[in-house]
Amino acid sequence: NYFAPIHLQPFYRESHRTREGMLPITEAVGARTIALPFYNRLHRDQVDRVAEALAGAIDRVREARHDQACAMDPR
Repeated sequence: NYFAPIHLQPFYRESHRTREGMLPITEAVGARTIALPFYNRLHRDQVDRVAEALAGAIDRVREARHDQACAMDPR
């Protein structure tokens, strides 16, 4: 995870006695979230590199889902 969900941040763990498993949906969404750079001084080559990495990651997810769907199809 890029960042742990807020209820798992040290302040909340200590002040509100939160722990992993208390908000399973939040934790599941956090596990599937990515953070892209968005500051205004990115150079064009850096933007291109991020875009290529993102496109590659999307392709890998699509391929994995396709492979999983094919494995589940009894035909």
